[in-house]
Formats: sequence, structure tokens, C-alpha cells
Amino acid sequence: MRAHSGIRFLAALAAVAAAVALTPTQGNASDRSSASAASPYPLHNNNDPQMCIGIDHGSQDVGARAKLFPCKGDANQNFWYIATDSYFMILNDNSGLCLGDRVLGTPPRHEVFQYLCDKTDEKVQFHVVNRHGSYYSLQARNGLCIGIVNGRAVPDAWIGEFKCDNLSRGNQLWRHGR
Repeated sequence: MRAHSGIRFLAALAAVAAAVALTPTQGNASDRSSASAASPYPLHNNNDPQMCIGIDHGSQDVGARAKLFPCKGDANQNFWYIATDSYFMILNDNSGLCLGDRVLGTPPRHEVFQYLCDKTDEKVQFHVVNRHGSYYSLQARNGLCIGIVNGRAVPDAWIGEFKCDNLSRGNQLWRHGR
């Protein structure tokens, strides 16, 4: 990476971090390890802060499901926030893939799986819409918020996307950090 490109990239990244007040913000999918001081962090749920989003079976495959697990600090439970424009992608440290939306079933339901990190793909773009102390809601570009399917913070609970109508519910509130 050329020096001036790196400086512009870091300046843009800092602007996004300031705009959404999240820490840490990190590089891009192919270059996430280049920042010396930052590291990936787990996404804790407000209903039970000892529960974190992870990728099922630590899979590195496109299409693997995001689920809730006891926080152990495993790589499949650690995520980087990657700036895209006014949105960011949530990149899994283990797989190098990003969380994103998949519509399944009838009636349609939205669930969260991992996909290639393409900053032009709206299904992997998120932003913060609400804050409750150190927790916040993650709204996808489709207008839905990430939450726990059935609202219970239990191991192996699926992660889905829901109407952002009650943003004080703990199953839709997350904290990115140790």
C-alpha cells in the first residue's frame, strides 16, 4: 500500500469511527492485520453479556450460519468493523468473511450468515441506529436490525434480522469489545 493511500484510508476510517463512535475500527478484508494497534473483538449481546456472535463450527465457508455462543475469545467469535462509506461491514477474524442477510422460508424470515466482503453488496452493510449505554443496535442496509431468533440468549441460538421497532430489547443490542 502506498503511503498516501494508507494515510487517506486511515483518515477515512477514523472519520467513520468518529461518526458511529465504535471501537475499534480496522482495515479492509484483505489487509486487516496491517494496523498495528487494533485487534478484532467479540460482539456481546445485551441479554447476556457472556454470550457472543460466532460462526457455526468455526466454518470458513461462504453461507455458514451466525449463532450465539458462550464468549471464549475464539477467532470465529471475533470481528472487525470495516468502513465502506456511511456503513461498515462486520468481518469475521477466522474466516475473513462478513456477516450478511439471507432471506429464507415462507413467510420470509431474515437470518444472518457469512458472505464475501464486497463493499458494494448491500447485504453485508450495517450502521448503528441506537445506543443504550455501551450497547447499540446494528441496522442492516435493508432496514432490519440484527437480533437473536426467539429472543433468548442461549447457546446455538440463531442470529437473524428483525424490524427495528423496539430497540430497547436486549436481543437486538450489541457491544463490540472485550
